[in-house]
Amino acid sequence: MLAGVSADLQPGVLLLADPSLTDSNFEGSVVLLCAHGAEGSLGLVLNRPLDFRVDQVLEDPGPFQGEEAPMLWGGPVGLDRLHVLHAGAAGAHSFAVCAGVTFGGAMQELLRLHQAGAPVRFFLGYSGWDAGQLESELQADSWRVVPATAEEVFDARVESLWRRLMAAQDARYHWMRHASTDPRAN
Repeated sequence: MLAGVSADLQPGVLLLADPSLTDSNFEGSVVLLCAHGAEGSLGLVLNRPLDFRVDQVLEDPGPFQGEEAPMLWGGPVGLDRLHVLHAGAAGAHSFAVCAGVTFGGAMQELLRLHQAGAPVRFFLGYSGWDAGQLESELQADSWRVVPATAEEVFDARVESLWRRLMAAQDARYHWMRHASTDPRAN
């Protein structure tokens, strides 16, 4: 096992897909690790926006009817489940992931936060790893582990998040910082 690999894995870190990772589920992805333990790991992809609103996927859209809350693809697992990250305090139905980032919450509280202008992001599905699987992927150099900040988690420029973070981590990728995702613009 690589020195420090397990120690780096904890809730509140970002997993940056290495440029060599070609799995279509995670190529160019930034994943916030929300839970990690002996049973496995759970994360949410931060940079895959979806073209529909949260009220279009809720069985009972209730308080979010017509609200423009950001909706993202969280990962390939449990696509019938909705998850949420927000900048409010942890409560009975939620837990802190890192400073300024909370996972879960009651819908009325999420609506109150959203309407007050606090960041609230919904995710369809999640990224999951069985026990030891993520550690094996780290040993294979599939991911780079960096501490997360609330600013990165809630950054509105999600399409360029991976490129900007990779450029900040490794000078060889500095050119990516301003590269376009549209090949016609390169």
